[in-house]
Amino acid sequence: MGWGWILVLLAFCCTYYSTSIERFRRRARDDMQRELAKARLVDETETADWMNNFLRRFWQIYEPVLSTTIMNSVAQVLSTSTPAFLDSIQLTTFSLGTKAPHIDHVRTYPHTEDDIVMMEWGISFTPNDVTDMTYREAREKTNPKILLEIRIGKGLTATMPILVEDITFSGKMKIRMKLTGTFPHIQIVDICFTEKPWIDYVLKPVGGETLGFDVASIPGLSPFIRDTVHSILGPMMYEPNVFTLNLEQLMSGVPLDTAIGVLQITLISASGIKANKIGGGAPDPYVSVAIGNNLSLERTSPRMDTRTPVWNETKFVLVSALTGDLNLSIWDFNEHRKDHELGVASWELNKLNEDASQEGIVAKIFQDGKERGELKFDVSFFPVLKPAIVDGKPEPLPETSIGVVRIVLHQAKELDASKNAISKDINSFAKLFVNDKFIHSTPVGKHTLKPIWESPKEFICADRANCVVTIKVIDDRDFLKDPVIGYANIKLEDMLQAKKEGRDWFTLSGCQSGRIRISTEWKPLDMAGSLHGAAKYVPPIGLVRVLMQKAVDVKNVEGGLGGKSDPYIRVMINNTIMARTEVINNNLNPVWDQFMYIPVHSLRETLFFEVMDYQHLTKDRPLGHVELGVSALAEATAADDPARAKYPFQSCGLKPYKVPIKVDNTTKGELYFTA
Repeated sequence: MGWGWILVLLAFCCTYYSTSIERFRRRARDDMQRELAKARLVDETETADWMNNFLRRFWQIYEPVLSTTIMNSVAQVLSTSTPAFLDSIQLTTFSLGTKAPHIDHVRTYPHTEDDIVMMEWGISFTPNDVTDMTYREAREKTNPKILLEIRIGKGLTATMPILVEDITFSGKMKIRMKLTGTFPHIQIVDICFTEKPWIDYVLKPVGGETLGFDVASIPGLSPFIRDTVHSILGPMMYEPNVFTLNLEQLMSGVPLDTAIGVLQITLISASGIKANKIGGGAPDPYVSVAIGNNLSLERTSPRMDTRTPVWNETKFVLVSALTGDLNLSIWDFNEHRKDHELGVASWELNKLNEDASQEGIVAKIFQDGKERGELKFDVSFFPVLKPAIVDGKPEPLPETSIGVVRIVLHQAKELDASKNAISKDINSFAKLFVNDKFIHSTPVGKHTLKPIWESPKEFICADRANCVVTIKVIDDRDFLKDPVIGYANIKLEDMLQAKKEGRDWFTLSGCQSGRIRISTEWKPLDMAGSLHGAAKYVPPIGLVRVLMQKAVDVKNVEGGLGGKSDPYIRVMINNTIMARTEVINNNLNPVWDQFMYIPVHSLRETLFFEVMDYQHLTKDRPLGHVELGVSALAEATAADDPARAKYPFQSCGLKPYKVPIKVDNTTKGELYFTA
C-alpha cells in the first residue's frame, strides 16, 4: 500500500485513541464529582442566598397582603370562639414586620426512594437583627406586632389591650415530599422539627404600649410559657412525629371530612354481661355507637333488667374513611342518675375493604382490661356512588331518592338589627332543621350583622323528593330567651336546583332584611329501592324477567381437592341481592332453566349476575360475573304515545344472551340466558 497509507492509518488510530482516552477521563471525572457531590449533600449544608434575596424583595410586597388576610381570617375565628366569660375578642393590629424570614441552610438527603424528596431547612425569623441590613433598611424597619382587644363584662364593658411584639423564631425543619404522576405532582408533604425551635417574644397582657409590662420579667413565667408551647407542638410535629399535608386531596377541592359512605350497623344481641346495677339487680343495657374517639353517633333503646339483651335494631352512621375502630359501648340506663358504662366492643373498619358486608360478628366486651361479655352485630358499608369514566368523560349518576346531603352554612348579610331594639347589637348563630328535626347549630358570630360561620353538616336523606330544610338565624341573648331573627324554609330539590343555576344566597323570612348563603351537595347512596326499612319505599318502574338457562365451562375452584365447583347464580343491583338460582352440585356445566323476576327502579341500573361456588361451612366463593344494563331491556315510552301517562316505560322485547363470564382481568366460561 505504500508508506502514505500506513501514515494515514497510524494517524487515524492515534486520533481514535486520544479521543477515547479523553472521553473515558471526562466520564470518570464526572462520575467521581457526582459521587462526591452526593456525599457533600449528606455531610455538608449549602446556602440559599438566591432564595433569601428573592424573599427579601418579595416580602416588601407580600407582607401587607398576608397580614391583612390573616387579620380577616382570624377575626371571624375569634368571633366564634370567644369564651363565655368574655364579651368579645378583636384582633385590631397584626404585622409581621418589614424583615423577611431567612433560610440559614439547606441539607438534602439523596439516598431516598425515587418518588421521595427529603430536605432539612434551617429557618430563622429575627426582625431585631440588623447586621445584614443597610443603614436605610435598619432605620425604616418595623418589628412584628400583634394587638388584641378584649371586652370584659356584659352591658357595661371594659376594653383591655394585649400586645405581642418583637417575635423571634429559629429552628431546623425536615421536609419530606412524596411525588406523584398526577397534578399537583406532590401527593403528601410531611413536616417536622428535628429539634425544639427557639421562640422569643415580648408579651404585655396589661397596659398595651403605654403602660405595658413584659411578662418575661416575671421569674419562671417565660420558660413556663415556652415549655407549654413545646408540649403542645411536640406530639404534632417534633421528630419522630410529623405534620402531614395531603396536597393531592387539598387541591382536589374535596373536603377532608366529607362522607364516603354509610355504615349500616345491625345490633343483634349481647350475652354474658358481667355487671350489676348500682344497688343490685340486672342492668338495663343499651348500645352507643361511635367511630374512634368521637362522641356517640347513635344509640339503641335500653332493654330492662337483663344480662342477655336482644335489640335487633339497625343504625346508620356516616363515615369519612374506613380507618380506625368502630366502638360499640354498652351502657346501663339509669332514669334518675348518670348512665354507667359496662364495657366497650371494638371492631376494625378496614375489614370492610375486603368484604363490604360482614354478618354474624361476635366481639368481646372489655372494661378495664377484663372481659365483660360478648356482643353480636352485623356491619355493611354502602359507598356513595361516583361517576364512571367512559372515554375520558364521566357517566351520569343514577337517580336515587336515598343519599348523603352536605349542607354548608357559609354566612349571612344585612341581618335585621331592629330585632334587638335596645342595643342594635346581634350575636347571631344558625340552627339547621330537616323535616322539623334539629340536627346542627353553628358557632355564634358576636357583634356583627354579617356573620361568617363556614359550618358544614352531613346527614342521610331517605326521601329526597319530600325533604324540607329549615334554617333559623337566632340572636344569642345569654340569660334571656333567644329570639329568631329570620328563617328560611326550602325544599331540598329547590336547593339542589339552585346549585345547578349557581345561586347560593337565600332571602330570610320573618324579618325586614337579611340573606343567608348556603351550599348544598347531593351524593347518591349505593342502595336499591329503600333504606332497608328506614326510608320510604320507592316503587319499581318494572320487572325484569330472566330465564337463566345454563353456564358452560365455569371456573373450577375445587380442582385441587379432586372435586368440582357447586355453581349457582345470584342477581345483584347496587350491592343488594335481588334473586338467585338453585345450587347445581359438582358440575362445571350447570343447567338451571329457572325463571327469576327482578324489580328495577331506573333505566340507569345494572343487573349484576354473579356466578358463585356454594360452600357448606365457609363463605361462598365467586367464579365470575356478567353485567346487563336495564337500558338494554327497556326504554322510555314515546312522548306522543297516549299510553305514556299510564306506562312511562316499555319493554324492548325478549332477547337471548350468550355472554363470556368475567373473572378478574380475563374470562372463563359462558353464561346463557334470556331477558
